[in-house]
This record gives sequence, C-alpha cells and structure tokens, in this order.
Amino acid sequence: MTQTTAQAPALRRLSKDEKGLVEHLTEATGGPIEVFCADDAAIDGNDRCTWFLDDQAAEPAPTDYHDLAVVPTSLLIQAAESDHACLDVVGDESMVAMRLNRQGDRVAVARGTQEEGELLRRLFATAAALHRSGDSARNLSTENELFAAQLSSDLEELSFLRSMVESLTSGRSNDNLTSLAHATLPVLNTTVRACCMAFMNLPDPSDPYRADAGVVIGSTPVNSASLSIAVQRYGPAALRGPVVKNWDTTNLPNAATLWDSSELIPGVRSLVIVPLNSGERMLGWLVAVNREPSLDPIPQKSWQLASEEFGSGEATLMATTASILATHAANLELVREKERLMVSMVRSLVSAIESKDQYTRGHSERVALFTRRLAHQIGYDGKALENIYLSALLHDVGKIGVSDAVLQKEGKLTEEEYAEIARHPNEGWAILCDIEHLEGILPGVLHHHERWDGRGYPDGLHGLEIPLDGRIMAVADAYDAMTSDRPYRAGMPSEKAEAILLEGAGKQWDPSCVEAFIGCIGDIRRIKSEYRLRDRKCRAPLRNQNEKLVHEVTGAMCLLPPRD
Repeated sequence: MTQTTAQAPALRRLSKDEKGLVEHLTEATGGPIEVFCADDAAIDGNDRCTWFLDDQAAEPAPTDYHDLAVVPTSLLIQAAESDHACLDVVGDESMVAMRLNRQGDRVAVARGTQEEGELLRRLFATAAALHRSGDSARNLSTENELFAAQLSSDLEELSFLRSMVESLTSGRSNDNLTSLAHATLPVLNTTVRACCMAFMNLPDPSDPYRADAGVVIGSTPVNSASLSIAVQRYGPAALRGPVVKNWDTTNLPNAATLWDSSELIPGVRSLVIVPLNSGERMLGWLVAVNREPSLDPIPQKSWQLASEEFGSGEATLMATTASILATHAANLELVREKERLMVSMVRSLVSAIESKDQYTRGHSERVALFTRRLAHQIGYDGKALENIYLSALLHDVGKIGVSDAVLQKEGKLTEEEYAEIARHPNEGWAILCDIEHLEGILPGVLHHHERWDGRGYPDGLHGLEIPLDGRIMAVADAYDAMTSDRPYRAGMPSEKAEAILLEGAGKQWDPSCVEAFIGCIGDIRRIKSEYRLRDRKCRAPLRNQNEKLVHEVTGAMCLLPPRD
C-alpha cells in the first residue's frame, strides 16, 4: 500500500505539460485530482518504494490529509507503467490512476463511488486524448512559427539579392567598389540589422590586413580604428570562411584601450567579417558590428539565437553579397579594359584617316568634342553620350577609301570627284558594321552629311527622318570645317561661323540643334581654343651596333651577326 505524508521531501515542480494534463483531468471529472510522486525505483516496478502525495500539484490543493484514503501502491505502479488509465476498487470506493509523463514518476489519481469507477476511467482516457491533441496542435503551431520565421528570413534574403542585382545591372551605380558599397550596404543592413556596417578598402593591395573604412553606415557607427583592428585580428581567419563573434553583452569592451592585448575591441560586442576577393586578388572587407535588437522579437526558443547576436544566416548573406560585389567589380574592370581597347582602336583608325591628309589632322577629335558637348546640351547622357562621341571620332573613317588626290585637291571638285567623296559615309558604314558593339555608332557615321531640306547624302533624308546623332554631328562637323585652317584659306572667326549656322537653320541643319549649339557656344569656343594635336609617336632607329638588325634580302629575312 502507498504511504502518504503531509511533509513530502523537496519535489520538482510539475512541468508545463504535466500541469496541463492535470488541469484537463480536473475539468473532465469535476472532482479533485491527487498527484503522487515516486522515487526512481517506482519506474522499475519496485512495490516497496515510497510514494508521496505532491500537495502542491493536487487540483485543488487538499486541506486535510487525514481525509485522504490510502491508495494502493500496486495501482500507482500499474499506472506508472501503462499508457492507459488504470482502475481499482477498494471497498465501496473506486480509484482511477494515470501517469503524467513517460518516466512514470508522477501519477494522477481521482476517486469516486464504486459505480463511478468505469465512468472515471473513460473520462481520464478522453481528457488525456484531448490533452495529447492539444499538445500536437501546440507543437505544430511552434513548428509553423519556426517555418514562417525561416520563410520570412529567406524571402528577405531573396528580396535583398534581387534588389542588389537590379541595382548593379541598372546602371544607376557608379563603376567602382566604393560607389557599389554605397548602393548596396543600406539594403543589406535591412536584413543583417547591424548597428554599424562598413566596407573596408585596401590602400595597399599587397597588405590585405591594413584596411581603411571606405563606406560606413548604421545607427551607431564604430570608429575606424576599431574597424581596422577587427580586420587585422580576424582577417586571416576570415579568408578561410566568414568569422562570427558574439561576446558577453554584460562585459562590453568600452573601457578597453586600442592596444589592449585581450580579445575585446573597443565598442564591439559582436561582429561578422567577410573578405571581398576576386580569385586571388583581395579587394577589401565587409564588416558588421553590434546587432540591432529586433523590433518584433519572436519569443525565445531553444533553436533561436539571442536577438542581439549575429548568426550563420547573417554571415552567409554577407559572404554572398561580398562575392557578388567582388565579381561585379572584376567584371567592371574587364569592361573598362575592353572600352580602353576600343578607344585605342578608334584612335588608330582616326590616325589612319588623318595620315592621308595632314591638313585635316585633329578634325575628327575636335568634331567629337563639339558633338559630345552639344549632345549633352540636348539631353544625352551615359551610354548614348559615349556612343555619339565614338561615332563623331569615326565619322570620316570612310575617307580611307577615297583617293588622296581627291582629298587633297585645293580647287573645286568635279562631279565625279564630288561623287567619290560622297561615298565616304557608305564606306565608313561598311568598315564598321561588322565590329561587335559598334552598332550604336553607325547612324551618325552614315548620316552626318544629310541636310534638313533633304538635299544631303547618302540617302537624301529629310527633317526628322535623319537620325538625331546625324543631325547633331552635322552641326559640329560644319562648325569645325568653317573655323579650321586649310592650305588654300584661313579658318573663319567663330562669330561668322555661328551666323552661317543660324542662317542655315531649317535649311541645311536642324534648327533645334543649331539653337542648342549656340546655347553652349561658350564651351564650344573654349574647347576649340584649348585643343592641342596629339603627338604622333615615332620609333627611334636602332643605333646600338651590338644589336642584331633585321634585313630583307631577295624576299627572305636574315639576321646579320653583331659587329666586332
């Protein structure tokens, strides 16, 4: 038989789940529920163990222990080992017992008359089933909360990555890492929630751990010295993978000195650091310092980090961002290199044109400078401005196919000679049309000799039928031709050329282009006065007699030995 006592030993409190089951049993039976506690031996079925009445867990709490009937130990042990409610009848009293947990060290007991025994057992079974169903619902709710939180986090990351890629590919950002960081870090920090986030650039690429703060954002920026210390201290480890540090928030290093030998860094209680590198080339670092508390915190669970701490999610997102930025920066450098190569090729073509007529040297470049300024006045920018500049540089490239005699003739051209020189727009188009990425410059090259009244060439286009690039270049080309010196005449003053342009507006030239040209004439005059011809490079002959010289002999190449 069981032993009950008013002074039970110190017992653990019922768990939330156990207490919930007792409440369900109490509600189902409508009577008091007694809770008995056993030592570990009870779980093994030892009927000599001592059971104690847990007076703090009973519902409602008993007022008189002497009124409690003795509960058979066998019933308590049977209930402790069973998944079901157990019934026992002692005299005219029935007792129903059920364990409150899988360990069997807590058993709930309800008492009733002999006739109420089976009903009490069924009520226990029903209440337990309802409780388990509620537990399942609560567990499912918790799992749903976790899934929803993870899904929300994933959607935030996806939204950020999409926004960042759109920003990088839209052309709104400039073409260097600092400007890319300016555009990217504020968006990144909406997810990372750092009090301070920084892009650290490298003054000396050969020393990747000496970094300066290039871009710093956040509600509570950290001084640049602390950011530099973070890179020096954790940069080597970050090259192997993102570094995440969270220190005890009760032991902030605010009193530490900059050269403290401890691990703490002034003003830093948590950080994430990731490298920006393209292959083996280091470009900089991304550093997040001190997590902002969540404005809508989820109740703390065992699977959650503290809201003031960084975790692997933030580190992974920052590493992904750093990879995208580094790749984009490397791609931009390749584009710039390609553009430099393209401009060099264009200048070589221009040089080839001007080598046929020394008196027109500089004409193509001046027309390009005038064209760019006029196009900007009209509203061109970005890629359109770059294209029309290249188009103006190459507007006369077709003259490579015109005979030198015609190009250099000082007198009036015959009809045949005029027809030959009028071929140069078509020749220029034919030379350039197969060059990749130069499609955008072809309209200006082809149509810069069209007239507003339709009497131009090569296609005799009229008014707005003429591409705008061609109309703009026609004005710039005519102005330079009128104001430049020729062997047979001196260039006219700018004022006279301006007057001719105004008189020909609506006849030879687009009136809106002429108006815009006059509107920026101050800049046009300055460009003309400051322009200087580029020096043409000349190769110095080899004069060192000890060097081998290459000679052509009867169609073959031979090397002469060095002289003694």
